[in-house]
Amino acid sequence: MDSYLTEQQQIELLKKWWKEYGLAAVTGVVLAIALGFGWRFYQQYETVRSEAASLMYEHMVGDFFNNTTKDATQQANTLIKQYPKTPYAELASFALAAQAVQGQKWDEATQHLQWVIHYGKHRVFQDLAKIRLARVYLQQQKTKEALSELSSVKGKTFSALVFDVRGDVELQTGHQAQARTFYQKALDALPEDAANRPILEMKLNSLPSDASAS
Repeated sequence: MDSYLTEQQQIELLKKWWKEYGLAAVTGVVLAIALGFGWRFYQQYETVRSEAASLMYEHMVGDFFNNTTKDATQQANTLIKQYPKTPYAELASFALAAQAVQGQKWDEATQHLQWVIHYGKHRVFQDLAKIRLARVYLQQQKTKEALSELSSVKGKTFSALVFDVRGDVELQTGHQAQARTFYQKALDALPEDAANRPILEMKLNSLPSDASAS
């Protein structure tokens, strides 16, 4: 009898628990399953988008290489608008900025590089965009803006490039001693087989040996 009552009590407790928590428990399970499928669908969706962006980027590079500028520019703008979260959007912005620099369209180049800085998802690209933007500012004699961009570069990977452009800024403002110092720092930060090492050495050697007096 006691055993029967114990079982009956267990059943009543189970009914009570189901009445109070059953719907919530089922809802939780269904929600967990839905979230699981949703996450898998999102990952597949992002993979498909990334592959589409990659393919479009390849076509864009090919068109730029073949001087089909109009088609390349259109594809680059599409990448930026439709695939802004992919690295290909940032690479497309770099390509448009380079094209603008070739045409000495400094404001347009600035716009594309600032897009990478403000909306890019990868810090490496953001730092590189700041360095290239500093070069654009330097072309416009905007040395304060150039120095501001260089000072905001955080990654040590680009220290040689930062020192190189900083040397250009100092040289443009007539500070040959400081230019020599930064060019030397850039050389010290570069590996011996770096492609841009001869250019830096040429910059350094072009300065008078008594630049420290300036």
